[in-house]
Amino acid sequence: MAKIGSALAFLVMVAGLAGLIVTRSVVSTFPPVIAGQIAAVALMLWARVTFGRRSFNATAAPTEGGLVTSGPYASCVIPSTRRSACSCGPP
Repeated sequence: MAKIGSALAFLVMVAGLAGLIVTRSVVSTFPPVIAGQIAAVALMLWARVTFGRRSFNATAAPTEGGLVTSGPYASCVIPSTRRSACSCGPP
């Protein structure tokens, strides 16, 4: 059941991104928000590099390997949560 919910959430995210692309709202025009968006992308890339290839899953499926406790995972259990907080702001 969790895999189905994860897959549905992924599809909703893709639909939301498509809506932002269609309305040309992916990147803000407000400089402080742009700075937050850049920080969010940098945090995402740092987390992906730290976690390695096994982090590229469309759904929340467990992967082989040990617990990652370096990089952004040393201070934050789920860096994507912090990334989402960085990327939110006024349009």
